[in-house]
Amino acid sequence: MMSETDQSPNWDSLKGIWQDGPEIDLIKLFRRARFSWWRVRLTLFMNMMICIFGEVACAYVLYKNISLAANVFGIVGLVFCWVTAWFSFKYLKSSLGDMSNEPERLLELQIKQLKGLIELAKFNIKMTYFGVAFSAVAFWMFYDRHGVLIPNDDMTGTEVFMNGFLWGIPIGILMCPFVYGQFIKRKTKELTSVEASLAALKAAS
Repeated sequence: MMSETDQSPNWDSLKGIWQDGPEIDLIKLFRRARFSWWRVRLTLFMNMMICIFGEVACAYVLYKNISLAANVFGIVGLVFCWVTAWFSFKYLKSSLGDMSNEPERLLELQIKQLKGLIELAKFNIKMTYFGVAFSAVAFWMFYDRHGVLIPNDDMTGTEVFMNGFLWGIPIGILMCPFVYGQFIKRKTKELTSVEASLAALKAAS
């Protein structure tokens, strides 16, 4: 078994499981499982931090009560961040299992993690439709304040930066289906490989 300070499994305890089974590089398996273990946690943490920051920013916009456009932006942003945080947790919570020194359990954990990441990517593709609405409201808020959608000489450096960021939103939205589509293809291929390894290991047990 592994202790809290020693992240290397007891290989002697694995001999009875893998010596007569399919050829598996246990060191590589453990390293890949540990990488996946941390990747899922970092993905969830980053998603939650971004959503919390977005919710605070949108709540501040609502608090300032600048205009109708700004208030609509704040409401839409709050809903967007809350929904994203909820589904991020939903799809990844089942893959936050503990590390194990058993090959089968390591593979099963990786399968859960890959399925969670794939479902989260599919959800993010669906959220691009919501992102279109969010982008439209952001443009409305900017136009409502400045009367233009592109930078002019009257804007400060910060306002020009915000305008560039504003135009970056729809560009990012248009790229999301392609980026996540490629991600899903890679992870589906990896999932198929891990499931095949698990099936072969169980068949040999």
